[in-house]
Amino acid sequence: MLNRNFILFALTASMIIIGCKKPSTTPVFDTSAQAVTDDALLEKYFKEHSITVTKASLGYYYHITDSLRQPDSVLQAKIGRTAFLRYKGRLLTNTVFDSNTTSATALIFTVGSGKVIAGLDSAIQHFRKGETGTVYLPSRLGYGNYSQSVIPANSCLIFEINKLNVE
Repeated sequence: MLNRNFILFALTASMIIIGCKKPSTTPVFDTSAQAVTDDALLEKYFKEHSITVTKASLGYYYHITDSLRQPDSVLQAKIGRTAFLRYKGRLLTNTVFDSNTTSATALIFTVGSGKVIAGLDSAIQHFRKGETGTVYLPSRLGYGNYSQSVIPANSCLIFEINKLNVE
């Protein structure tokens, strides 16, 4: 009988504690509204700079400027392959937040492994060895509603891809 009373007491106390918890005052982030905002910002950027892009189903945009013009899928940056990437990352304001274009070391990662931000990991798969181009990411495929170093929260990102190598 003592165990039963103790269990009932514990359950009642737990329910009271849970019921007394203050509701969160943190505002809920609206990802749908941010996606609409990001698309509008990117479309405006493309129009202002006369840029023709392709929109991928995931929601990022890309433009290959130096194409090999050959359908050799052996050279494609596919999931599981190692990519050696020279890039410059910047905001829509042209503020550069990262670059390894003058470094002796390329960014090396396995495509699809999640070692780089989601948008870049996916977009790089449109490139073949030796190609250059630009990737335009909505904030949800970059750092989302979190700031990162000099990158403000909800920032669209631009990556200039320079001479990708694939193994």
